Amino acid sequence: MAVTSPAAAPVYLFDQFELDLGAFSLRTGGEDISLEPQVMSLLAYLVQHRDTLVTRDELLDELWGHRYVSESAVATQIKTLRKALGDDGRSQRIIKTVHGRGYRFVADVSAAQATTPASSAPASQRSSNLGYERTKLIGRNEELQRCIEAFARYRLVSLLGIGGTGKTRLAKAVGRSVQQDYPDGVWFVDLVPVRDAAGIDTAMASVMGISVQEGEARQQIAAAVRDRRVLFILDNCEHIEDEVAAALDYLLENTSGPNFLATSRDPIDLADELRFFIDPLPVYSDQGTAPSVELFQLTAERHGISAELLDAAIVQQICARLDGLPLAIELAAAQLKQLTLEELAQRLDRRFELLAGRQREGDHRQDSLIRVVENTWQLLDEEEQQLLGQLAVFPGQFTVNDIEAVFAGRLPNGISFALSRLVELCLLSRTSRSGGWWRLLETVRLFALEKLSAEEREDNTRRHAEWVIESLGAYPEDHLHNFTQARWCADHYADLTAAELYLDANNRRAEALEVCCATGLMIQLDDGARAVAKLQRLQHYMHDATDVFQRSKLHGTAALCAQVTRNPQRLAAEAEMNLSLCREVGDPTRLAGALILTSLTNNFINPDLAREQLDEAIRIAEELNHAPTRDLVTIYRIWSDVVTGETTSAAALAAPIARRLLNEDQPLDNPTYNAVCATIACTVFAQPQTALNWTQRLLQRPEAHSMWGASLLFASAFAAVSDTGATVQLMGEVETRLRRAGRSPWPDLLVPAVVLAYRHGEEQLASAWLGAIRASRKPQQTFHGIAVYRQLRGLLQADSNSLTLEAAGSAALDWVAGLLDGPADG
Repeated sequence: MAVTSPAAAPVYLFDQFELDLGAFSLRTGGEDISLEPQVMSLLAYLVQHRDTLVTRDELLDELWGHRYVSESAVATQIKTLRKALGDDGRSQRIIKTVHGRGYRFVADVSAAQATTPASSAPASQRSSNLGYERTKLIGRNEELQRCIEAFARYRLVSLLGIGGTGKTRLAKAVGRSVQQDYPDGVWFVDLVPVRDAAGIDTAMASVMGISVQEGEARQQIAAAVRDRRVLFILDNCEHIEDEVAAALDYLLENTSGPNFLATSRDPIDLADELRFFIDPLPVYSDQGTAPSVELFQLTAERHGISAELLDAAIVQQICARLDGLPLAIELAAAQLKQLTLEELAQRLDRRFELLAGRQREGDHRQDSLIRVVENTWQLLDEEEQQLLGQLAVFPGQFTVNDIEAVFAGRLPNGISFALSRLVELCLLSRTSRSGGWWRLLETVRLFALEKLSAEEREDNTRRHAEWVIESLGAYPEDHLHNFTQARWCADHYADLTAAELYLDANNRRAEALEVCCATGLMIQLDDGARAVAKLQRLQHYMHDATDVFQRSKLHGTAALCAQVTRNPQRLAAEAEMNLSLCREVGDPTRLAGALILTSLTNNFINPDLAREQLDEAIRIAEELNHAPTRDLVTIYRIWSDVVTGETTSAAALAAPIARRLLNEDQPLDNPTYNAVCATIACTVFAQPQTALNWTQRLLQRPEAHSMWGASLLFASAFAAVSDTGATVQLMGEVETRLRRAGRSPWPDLLVPAVVLAYRHGEEQLASAWLGAIRASRKPQQTFHGIAVYRQLRGLLQADSNSLTLEAAGSAALDWVAGLLDGPADG
């Protein structure tokens, strides 16, 4: 094949940079600058359209097409590009921001010939058997770069992961990317058909095209490549890992030039080995389409289904249930030839019979999902298989303490070693970088459950449900004020749901109802995704609940859910029913809680009645001499004062409770948390530095971000002192939480943006966005947002414009991103 002429693709010179569109590279001083493909595409587009203004919408269409992305995505990529070019939002010597419109490439540009070195000629002209990339590698840029960089320090790198994660494709992509660094060859060695040590030597010699003598093959291979720059990619090592380890040990000891990249489900276990664990593809993304969703869409297109016809939310749900596992996603997308997207989603509980590909000659290990998991299962010994079966009872994340609590006295003797083996085989993974939380891939969990007998499944599930009941403790005292208990419920929500369904299905309805209702405070910490489903389950029990005490629990929990789902009519109806039932029950603690819930709706339609109800609740708490209930009532009285504008009395009530935060040894409970938040709300404009001090102190506690509404209050506190960076960070976190929960962030997210615009002297913008909030029929969910909004109404005249919430939100995010990007142009 002829080498493409450098003149065939344009090369541009600007500043001290050379942009070669043929090689899709950016260089300065002869050195390549590493850029993400999307950032490189952004640069290319700006340079090619340097004589015109490029609008934000134009860039969104060019770079993201029909995929949904956050409004600030363009500004974020512009900032990344400027940083790579040594430019910034203040100097704008290369890329200029045209405020409210878009961007212009302002550096002088000239055409030139490419200076790509000869060593970067096409792969077909160098020693390699990799072939060309047939389909796009999705979502692996970070892993690709890390692996390439690793060869500067290590000679042996292993890509490890459960079958179907795309280790082979990634390994080949690494090989293609580094071919210019290995002039003596990049050789891909498929070990699937190999069964012994001699077969490894034969396979390596074969791909290199050298003849070796029986019994001396390994020595001859070592002699042939001793000081040569060669990369061997040994693919699928797990079934002969001991033999592979021996071969690599010899070659590493007796050569100095070659490097080795291995793919395996199990580590090679050599001291020289650098292990890279390859996770499934991300299901969610803050910027653009998530990689797993993109893979699903591209696979569907290959089977004749246009991505534009697919509901993105359902696709994301499918990818999440398939754990982002590339093989499972590709097999699932192929089913769209005969199933609708909705039908596919409904059948994922039967994924092993559903997700099977067409049989082909050769390696059958990845022609079905069940075969992939079965191959890994066979690598486990009996104790490891037993432990995996026990872990399958946990439907979500869990800790080692959880395992020991559920299966006390029934765990394998070597649990620590067994757990480490499950981690090594990527069957068990951490849910976060810190902390002791673990989870099984859903596909692995379902497979392990199928391996259990019916009696084992029943025993494990019963033990799990009884552990949940024991862990919940008494209701309702702990569940309306104890953050520790609420956090347990939030962290173990999947366990709560599974236990409730088991109890309900086994005629233990009273216990099932208790588990369903035992989420009081947790619902308030929720982003809204769980509250809708919880309402449906509560309705299920309401149909035949006759016990007054149980009915009061159901309606009280439903009122909390209705508040989270922004349904004021449902909130009022459930709260009134709960109050009526609690008066009938005669339990003073529950009556105090019911009065609080009812006052929530009356705060906005009958403040005097709300005050009377809270006063009655306070009298009950004092008669009971129950401090948690008294604190809880006081907190709602404080918020009632805040939203009605009585900030002085609210601050006075909050002060003694808020001061508990100063005792760092004392756990942060719900009343203290809310008292501090109320103090921030009361002082955010009158004493912004005081509000900021309380905010910063609260943010030092791990529970600070428990309520997303509080995070918006913190954003407003930072906005009130013009701290743009902190404001944007908190706004971004809340937007991500709400969008992942399938909820619109408006109007709540506009509140800190209005505060920031007001503090920056942009009163016209602030008034326009405030007017959009006022004109909206969407109620704000939290006291935090309402409190700041009502104070803003006293500071600004809300513009009576026709700006929609979405339009105002888009403009606000664009403007805020522009502040980070640098001073606007005009």
